[in-house]
Amino acid sequence: MNGEAIYGTRPWRIYEEKMNPNQPDEEIKAEFDDAVFNGFPQQRIPDVRYTSKGNKVYVIVRHVQDTVFKLRAFTKQDKIEMVKCLSERQDVNWKLGEDGLMIRMGELVDSYPIYVLEVSLKNS
Repeated sequence: MNGEAIYGTRPWRIYEEKMNPNQPDEEIKAEFDDAVFNGFPQQRIPDVRYTSKGNKVYVIVRHVQDTVFKLRAFTKQDKIEMVKCLSERQDVNWKLGEDGLMIRMGELVDSYPIYVLEVSLKNS
C-alpha cells in the first residue's frame, strides 16, 4: 500500500523531523514479537520520515495521534500542488505557511499509527 514511498526513492533534503523537538530519540530495548510486542516499539515517539522520487516527497507519519500538525521541513519556496494520503487515496487539507506545511487529516486514517502522505511539487 505504501511501497511507492520506499522502493526506488531517494533521500529528501532531511531524513527525519520530530513532532516535538524536545522528545528523546526512540529507544528499542525489547525484541519484536508479534503476539506480545505487536511489531511496534513500546515507546512510540511521534515523528515523520522523508523520502522522494521525481517531483514527489513522501512523508512517512509515525505515531502522530493529532489530526492537525505542521511539517516544518517545508518552506514557502516549495511549490506544492497537492497532498494526499496514500493508504486512503484521497486529498488532504493543507496550507503552506511561513513556518511550514499545516496538515489537517480530518480524522485518523485506517492505517494509523503509521501512514504516508504524498506531497506533489510543481516542476520548475
